Amino acid sequence: MRLWRPSARTAGGTGVVEALVLDTPVLGYRHGCLPELVEHGRTGLTVDCDDEDALASSVCAAVRLDPRECCRVAATRFTPARMADRYMQLYTDVPARRSRAGRTGYGPAPEIQPDRCAVALSGEIPLLVKP
Repeated sequence: MRLWRPSARTAGGTGVVEALVLDTPVLGYRHGCLPELVEHGRTGLTVDCDDEDALASSVCAAVRLDPRECCRVAATRFTPARMADRYMQLYTDVPARRSRAGRTGYGPAPEIQPDRCAVALSGEIPLLVKP
């Protein structure tokens, strides 16, 4: 069984979606885009950011996942038409929320807090597990 664990520094979800399309469950920390893209227990497993023991345990637990389910889910959730609809909704919602909050323009950037996970991991590491 193939598994893919994106690094904690993975900014976008392209690699996650590509892994799912290729019947590859995703393991990772519950932060960034992973909670939105990975259905825990169905298309992969996510654990708390500072829990390396849980991440290691998830490798063993992943053998119970059906890799074909990853592709089935990706084929319905990440179609070009569905993604375009979601972007259009986002482009409509964000200005409306900013307006309701009384904000206009972009203003100062929010302060970025260090991510504890980014220190622990570097690079995207493919994992191979044999049941």
